[in-house]
Amino acid sequence: MKELALVFGVLYFMPSDGSVRFPRNSVPFSSWFYYCTVRFRHSHDWCLPRHMSQPYYIHTVCNPGMYGQFCQLKCSTHCYGQTCTKYLGQCDNGCMGYINPPHCSKKCQKDFWGKNCESRCSTNCLDGVCHHVTGTCLNGCSGYLDPPKCVTPCLSGTWGENCEIKCSEDCHNRSCDPKTGQCDKGCNGFSDPPDCSTVCVEGTWGHNCQGNCSEKCYGGLCDSVSGECNNGCDGFSNPPYCDKVCGNGTWGFDCQWNCSKNCFGGSCDSGSGACLDGCEGFSNPPDCDLECDNGTWGFNCQQNCSEKCFDGSCDSKSGQCSVGCHGFRNPPDCEIACDKGTWGLNCQQNCSEKCFGGSCDTVNGACDNGCVGFSNPPDNNGGPILNKSIVLTREVKQASEQKSNTSIIAGCILGIAAGVIVLVVVVTVFIKKVRFRRSGMIDPLKSLSQLKLYEDEESVKEEEEHEPKPSWRYQRLQ
Repeated sequence: MKELALVFGVLYFMPSDGSVRFPRNSVPFSSWFYYCTVRFRHSHDWCLPRHMSQPYYIHTVCNPGMYGQFCQLKCSTHCYGQTCTKYLGQCDNGCMGYINPPHCSKKCQKDFWGKNCESRCSTNCLDGVCHHVTGTCLNGCSGYLDPPKCVTPCLSGTWGENCEIKCSEDCHNRSCDPKTGQCDKGCNGFSDPPDCSTVCVEGTWGHNCQGNCSEKCYGGLCDSVSGECNNGCDGFSNPPYCDKVCGNGTWGFDCQWNCSKNCFGGSCDSGSGACLDGCEGFSNPPDCDLECDNGTWGFNCQQNCSEKCFDGSCDSKSGQCSVGCHGFRNPPDCEIACDKGTWGLNCQQNCSEKCFGGSCDTVNGACDNGCVGFSNPPDNNGGPILNKSIVLTREVKQASEQKSNTSIIAGCILGIAAGVIVLVVVVTVFIKKVRFRRSGMIDPLKSLSQLKLYEDEESVKEEEEHEPKPSWRYQRLQ
């Protein structure tokens, strides 16, 4: 490039060889021809004619970033835009990375950069440190992954220096602030975002501990992060998920407990063990801890024990005659009646010898077919001596009813017998009268007195011999 030179008020082009030729008569001493070679020095350059002791300065317009008499010097990199003054090279437009224009000799502090150090380093720079001229992050990025520029944010789940640190598992969805690492979307298993240092209280879990542990978890306890029943299940059988209900007849911790035998059908609530379907042999569902009253059994004690059971007592669950039978001989079923001649508890008592045919009532021992040698069936003159320690009030009542029925029957029999006796007497008298009339031995006038005497003698004779003899009495009367 050709430079322009102003010599003695005349503008000349400088040749590419760096020399300046002055034509004749162009300077005050026109008779001479002057030749000038351009020389480069630190402060300035000049073209010196032979007869001159002082140079004539040649003025030029420098390219940007250059300075000096012949623009042969570069402006300092400390100058903003790398521009400076023509002759002294001072940073007339300010400094770049330095703080004291125009000299620009004092470097910016570590967290400042740029023109006259007026810009603060980016917060994307780790520790806020950057290059004093370019502003790039010297120590790496904070929350960004592309040092030294640090313009690309961390991916989700990472943070810190160049995004090399993973967010804490305590952070919800493992999301955190890319610079501080704090849980920006809340905690998982902790209750104090963004620090997430306080564990959930028992019975809670999840996002900021807002979830309640499942009722399926034993004791209402679960993992504060996942909510899984790490302590086992309550009414379910597959920890920690607890999604399988206990089988019939089991309940409680991981379904390891059996339902109470007091529960009807052996079934109970899988969580509490309560007998929701009722009791078996007990009367107060769902607790089922009060036994049936005597004489009752079965579902909530609603069944009455069989009358075949001795003392009206039976097993509260099966209804079988646990104490023994009453009038039957095969406990506990009590289905086979006593053999003839036996009665009472398991047919262990023998009927009284006073009972006709050795037969008696299998329950109360009363002579149901009458007496032998006694006139008041079924009591038998007070009846059989019963074992008062084993005869129940109910049996006494039954015996009384049986006695009443037997008394009625006995009365009827006695009435019929009396009628038969009267009929026999009448027939006997009639026969005797007929015999006397036939024999002709009876006087009509004396017939009544003779007949009376005859009857009296006959009565005496019957008492002595218990057998009437008409022929003997007939001879005596003659």
